[in-house]
Amino acid sequence: MAVETLNRDIEKTRLESGDSDPGAQSGKTLLATKTIDLGAGRSVIYRSYVLGSGGGGAWSPDDEASLLAWYDASDTDSITIDSGSDVSQLNDKSGNGYHLTEATASEMPHTGVETINSLNVLDFDGSTHRLTNGSFPWASNNNITILMVVEVDDPDGGHTVLRCGDSSWFQLRSSTTTGWLPFVEMFGASNEDLFYDTGVDGAPVLVEMEFDFANDENALYVGGVLRDSNDPGYATALASTVLDVMHNRGTLHTDGKFAEMIIFSTVDQTIRENARAYLNTKWGLA
Repeated sequence: MAVETLNRDIEKTRLESGDSDPGAQSGKTLLATKTIDLGAGRSVIYRSYVLGSGGGGAWSPDDEASLLAWYDASDTDSITIDSGSDVSQLNDKSGNGYHLTEATASEMPHTGVETINSLNVLDFDGSTHRLTNGSFPWASNNNITILMVVEVDDPDGGHTVLRCGDSSWFQLRSSTTTGWLPFVEMFGASNEDLFYDTGVDGAPVLVEMEFDFANDENALYVGGVLRDSNDPGYATALASTVLDVMHNRGTLHTDGKFAEMIIFSTVDQTIRENARAYLNTKWGLA
């Protein structure tokens, strides 16, 4: 059976005589069927499916049971404003309640001042702005997939886009002061970090990270392409509960724009690729 994805919503299958018919498929709604008789007892069946749940709607992060957290700056209903453009909270749209917050006005990022693909984003000044969740359930999950759309405007070595964990941790930062070269640094695995040696600052980019603690396998994707992977030699899930966005424990703030981040408690290629297509289309990256 041949499978062709025409876009992020439509999939076409081609079954020839002798192919095993998969029948009804979870997460797909049959749109059309066409059978062509080739003669001599041979035929080809074409089927078109709409991908996603809810009777054929497009895929959404909350289609997945493994959705752990979802932060979307384009959804202004998920943003709590302290005053003016200052953001005191970005809600977790997964329904799990892991909201990102900041209580100090001078450290709150701004909303309503910057966009990507005509969609609202949160603007961080690289000096004091930050968001944090201090009760994130890293320790309960042996596998983690993170996808985020971010733009780093003024890169600096060590300045952090994302930090996960405290006593044991991994973080996404720059490996240089001359451009944002995505670098995933992992506690206890200094020789097995993940690098991408091309600067991607000054423009929005999709970064994907997989942490398979159960099988000791990690991977970094930038712009939809696998850039680095490794076997770090340790299989310990994060022991702490910190999630820092655009800073590292109150320091090393990053100047840039935060668009969206989705976190799953699994490592699954289909889920990651669906999330990639969703983010690329939404934020004009593909």
